[in-house]
Amino acid sequence: MSKIIISGHGQYSIGLLNAFHMIFGETTDIVAVPFLKGEGIPQLQAKIATAVDDFKTEESILIMVDIFGGTPYNAATQWIYDKPEMDVISGTNLPLLLEAATHLNENDIQQLVSDLLTAVPETVVAFSEKMQAIKTQNDEEEDDLL
Repeated sequence: MSKIIISGHGQYSIGLLNAFHMIFGETTDIVAVPFLKGEGIPQLQAKIATAVDDFKTEESILIMVDIFGGTPYNAATQWIYDKPEMDVISGTNLPLLLEAATHLNENDIQQLVSDLLTAVPETVVAFSEKMQAIKTQNDEEEDDLL
């Protein structure tokens, strides 16, 4: 079973995990590791190491961060560089975290990441585009009736 560490700037990871718990329920397979003001890469890497140790697992661990190239991303990628059972993805949002939680039974980290990258386009939706698609579908259905 895979585990997940969420990290991001400020209280982002804590807020994201709290929102996740409201929808999905409590789980010990996902933890938040915030990157707080005044901290640097070494402090964040130490917190990531503690979270990994707390999992007490040899299974795969995915670190989900807020921004590609940000300090949480850089700290995580440097820390996991030689750990093939771990990976990092950026652009984390609540729908993506919920999707990840449904794949925790996959111990293959590459498959988990692949599944999440496939799901990414579905996590951001524009209301206007959805409404236009419905209107177009309705117009086509009306044309079929004529």
